[in-house]
Amino acid sequence: MDCRVIIFVLFVSSFSLGNALICYKCTASSSNSACNLQGSETCNGTCITTVGSVLGYSSYTKSCITTPCTPTNLNLYVSNSKVSCCTTDLCNVSGSPRRVASIIVATAMALISSAVGF
Repeated sequence: MDCRVIIFVLFVSSFSLGNALICYKCTASSSNSACNLQGSETCNGTCITTVGSVLGYSSYTKSCITTPCTPTNLNLYVSNSKVSCCTTDLCNVSGSPRRVASIIVATAMALISSAVGF
């Protein structure tokens, strides 16, 4: 396959079609991976992930909200809570949107360089 076609497909697929966003959705899951297996939903707002931990036991909740989202990170002696917000498809995979974005960019760059033959 021509590398120009591969680059074009990667470029076009990086844009969302329409305004709908897709977010992972789960309620009170005991792990991030189990939470992601519960499914996703179409969203006209912001994806949100809330991770709460009390005495080492964690709970993950992911969904879409249509009100403004405020990222927070609250650490107390025996518990903590983290709220992450993001606005790209399935960006709430880990609760850390910057990490997900860097993985996507690194993967795209590896595909492009292997197609070009570097």
